Amino acid sequence: PAKGDRIAIVTNGGGAGVMMSDGIIEAGMKVAELSEETKQKFERAIREKKLPEHMSYKNPIDIIGDAPSTRYEIAMRYALEDPNVDALVVIALFQSPALDEGIVEKVAVLQKYGKPIVFVAPGGGYPERMARRIEKCGVPVFETVEDGV
Repeated sequence: PAKGDRIAIVTNGGGAGVMMSDGIIEAGMKVAELSEETKQKFERAIREKKLPEHMSYKNPIDIIGDAPSTRYEIAMRYALEDPNVDALVVIALFQSPALDEGIVEKVAVLQKYGKPIVFVAPGGGYPERMARRIEKCGVPVFETVEDGV
């Protein structure tokens, strides 16, 4: 279980991130305020071209629709390293071919931070297959944003 109620959200779909933020607040939890150190990490990664300059690293962290698993890994790691974050919700809209199967391994490795991770993967066949693989890593996966809250 989470040590608190401050939730970070990483998504490749801004609308889904806003819906999750609303759901978190309605459920009595808080959308985490990222630390200055975490914001600086995002700024540095953008300057170094590891993250796109048009992304948003306010919470929800919107890594843009064409996000590959490497972009997810950076954003998830920064969120999990933040002392102001008690749990992480990851929303993966698998509409982009850029989001590869590497996301499964990256989620599995990031469990080392000891903070709960919840995954939301809406969609049909491919997202469902990825969801089952992520669940095998011990991370709960939900099909809708509402269920993920």
